[in-house]
Amino acid sequence: MPCPRLIAATAVASGLLLLVGNANAFDQSRYPDWTGAWRRIPVPGVAGQPGYDQTKRLGPAQQAPLTPEAEAVMKTSMEDQAKGGQGNYPTYICLSPGMPRIMTPYGAMEFVITPDTTHVFIEHVHDSRRIYTDGRDWPKDLKLTLQGYSIGKWLDTDSDGRFDTL
Repeated sequence: MPCPRLIAATAVASGLLLLVGNANAFDQSRYPDWTGAWRRIPVPGVAGQPGYDQTKRLGPAQQAPLTPEAEAVMKTSMEDQAKGGQGNYPTYICLSPGMPRIMTPYGAMEFVITPDTTHVFIEHVHDSRRIYTDGRDWPKDLKLTLQGYSIGKWLDTDSDGRFDTL
């Protein structure tokens, strides 16, 4: 004689499977495959931490496009470092260096792409970022963070059905 509980459980499970079967799946093939750990390639002869231009040493040799105010901050920082101080490097007390510097990481970066958010996990302090790609507007009351707040959009620039530009 069949067990009524087993029949009821089977009926419920079958109904749930029908519901799940109608769910829209995330089509990963439309997005670039950025899986794995990404690292900067060290440049022979360039010592020190990664910079704006990784082929040049830190400081003025970078020739970064700085405003006069930013150039003054860099000069003051370098003078403090020349005297043995830390300059304006918050990382020495385990704070994030902030944007855009977190995007020139010391260790590996990993990208996790979903339709609504692209996550950038960075192997340093707490520098991970979220780039919202769900079509949202800028928040009215934006909370300032060292990592910033990022809104992006995936584009299929060559019309081949795959996103190729963030």
